[in-house]
Amino acid sequence: MNALSTFVATIMDVVVLAARQAPEPEDVKAGWLGFAVWLGLVVAVVLLCFSFVKQLRKVNFEEKDPDAAEGGPERDTDTPNPHGSAG
Repeated sequence: MNALSTFVATIMDVVVLAARQAPEPEDVKAGWLGFAVWLGLVVAVVLLCFSFVKQLRKVNFEEKDPDAAEGGPERDTDTPNPHGSAG
């Protein structure tokens, strides 16, 4: 238990020391580099959205039954269904 309390005390000292050495809020500014990075992220998200919509338009949402398709496997209606249901 002593090691745990020592560890917590050390972490608290580091946090307090970091808080004291932090710059003042009026000294910190994002500047043009931060704005350019933010704008680049917005452009990337817009391009990804357009690409996503383009891919969704290619998808065929029509559900097809593989047994009902032409050339599909034919079922023998004389043999019983192993699952117990008719058909």
